[in-house]
Amino acid sequence: MKKTIYISGLFLMFLSWSFVAYSQAVSPEKVITPIGFDISKKLSEIIPITPGYADRSWKEKVIPNKDGFLEEFNAVSTWTGPDPVLQDNLTGFTTAH
Repeated sequence: MKKTIYISGLFLMFLSWSFVAYSQAVSPEKVITPIGFDISKKLSEIIPITPGYADRSWKEKVIPNKDGFLEEFNAVSTWTGPDPVLQDNLTGFTTAH
């Protein structure tokens, strides 16, 4: 009887110690102060967009491309020959019939 009370007491002490170990306070490394806030419409007032093609041509006027990274895609590719990383067969996959 004394042995089970002793083991139960040790178990409860270990259990309470583990809860204390997990309840440590964590402080952030850096706190950033917000510079602005905005208020959006109520969700019930927003018109849902149906799935499919969405016209995003307005973005170039609102958020212009100042970095010029899209011009890279207009250049002719200098690559010649077959694609060395093309995976044209699926090894290890079997189809059940």
